[in-house]
Amino acid sequence: MSIDQNSCIGHFDAISQQCQQSFAWTFTDSITLDSFKKVCHYYSDSITTLDSLLNLSYSNSIASSRSNLGILLASTLEQQEIFLNNILTQQQLSIAPITLNNSTFISSVLHEELEKQVNDIYLNTFGKGIVDFDNLQLSTLRLIASYCPQEGGTAVHQAHAMLSMIEDVDALNFDCNSIQTKEIETDTKDKDETTSEWMVQLFPNPANTTLNIKSNELLLTGSTVKVYNSIGQIVYQQILTQEMQFIQIQVNELTDGIYFVEIQHQQKVHQEPFSVIKN
Repeated sequence: MSIDQNSCIGHFDAISQQCQQSFAWTFTDSITLDSFKKVCHYYSDSITTLDSLLNLSYSNSIASSRSNLGILLASTLEQQEIFLNNILTQQQLSIAPITLNNSTFISSVLHEELEKQVNDIYLNTFGKGIVDFDNLQLSTLRLIASYCPQEGGTAVHQAHAMLSMIEDVDALNFDCNSIQTKEIETDTKDKDETTSEWMVQLFPNPANTTLNIKSNELLLTGSTVKVYNSIGQIVYQQILTQEMQFIQIQVNELTDGIYFVEIQHQQKVHQEPFSVIKN
């Protein structure tokens, strides 16, 4: 049974297949690289043997042979580097339309948006030979990895796998039971909010048109509320002109994606992620 590529599953399946095709090596390329490696190993082993002979008894003839082999090894390594760079260039050229295809997909539910975000980070890091993340990419991956897979889908496992390349992800293990408990507690009107810890709740999350912000502490006049997008740009800012614990932000003009709310209150700063997904 064929999968409709206009559907969410079909779209991301197509992106996955396109990535595999882009990074796949042809039989000829594999043979060529293997030949380079064998030649380099031969030169390197021969140089090691000649070095041993020179240590026992110096000879101009052996020294000359050793020098020539060194030149040949350097030349072969240079040719191998050029070959690998050409392969990388071809791969990156093929990735460009895949990145565009991923970015233009319109997500409608949370797991689609998370997978879109993971794909974007992958294509702009590992897809370009970069085994590292900037701060925003790292924050986004940690956020996605903290979701329960029942809520966040396959993107949760993808984020875990990508993070495992650069750090220990044991501390990021998700707990679906605690997420369900948290949701129940949020909806309980009789919940005791008397606590010494400053807590901020964002709901609904994902948001569609309006994001509600509820603080268990009274936010004083002069406190600031900022919203950052996934690349660190401020897309909303408000300075409170009166004390309040409940704030509403209109997000209907924001594009789908992951955002961060930052609240500065009494020398304290609280950051909380949320996502915008429009039906």
